[in-house]
Amino acid sequence: MDSTRTGITQSISNWLNRSDLLNNGFIDEWFDTAHLSCQRLRADWKAQEDTWAETLQANVDTYAIGETALAHLRKPREIYVYNQNTGFPVAFYQLTDITILRQLAMGLLNVTNINQVPPSMDPAVVDPDSLFAAIWRDELKIFPKPTTTSQYINLQIRFDFYKWLTPPASNNFDWFTTWCRDYIIYRALEESAPFLINDVRLAVWTAKRQQAEREVIGFSTDAEIGGQSLVMLG
Repeated sequence: MDSTRTGITQSISNWLNRSDLLNNGFIDEWFDTAHLSCQRLRADWKAQEDTWAETLQANVDTYAIGETALAHLRKPREIYVYNQNTGFPVAFYQLTDITILRQLAMGLLNVTNINQVPPSMDPAVVDPDSLFAAIWRDELKIFPKPTTTSQYINLQIRFDFYKWLTPPASNNFDWFTTWCRDYIIYRALEESAPFLINDVRLAVWTAKRQQAEREVIGFSTDAEIGGQSLVMLG
């Protein structure tokens, strides 16, 4: 069973008995649609994990996130200070809203009441061990701003996130084409509807796609019931 892009698109062409749809690029477009559709089933596939990192500097509270990370950013996971020498995190930031972060920087919020609804507007007396972060546009902003005596200077600030994956190129494969191959095939076949007017096979393919979807999501539920974090193994 060929789980490469080339193998799957050829299989779709065989199911349709329409090599012309492969040759003129339609099936490649349907493959891309199906691959993206599979990623949309969850917001935290393990196969989508990535990490951006930058060195913490004194008196700097804003860091530009690379265009590659931003272009593929789907869902933030966590932000933390990482010691490159030991290979372990040493502190974690609380990911918050940009407005709250700005109010903290202005001394308008009391950190102990930040989760109050609405947040407390008492003058802030900020615990130096409290770390907050927010993502706005193409920047990561942190509070408080590290000073020259901060223990975190020259360590890394790391941002773990889930990213959108680009569909594999010809003769290549990824986690989705390997383990969700049936979903991708049947989802792509559904896109052929305009070329197959009143074809009874469409209902079968839709049912098969729905079955594959239930099995993929069921795999995630099994992991949660088993006591594991609700994160796919891909």
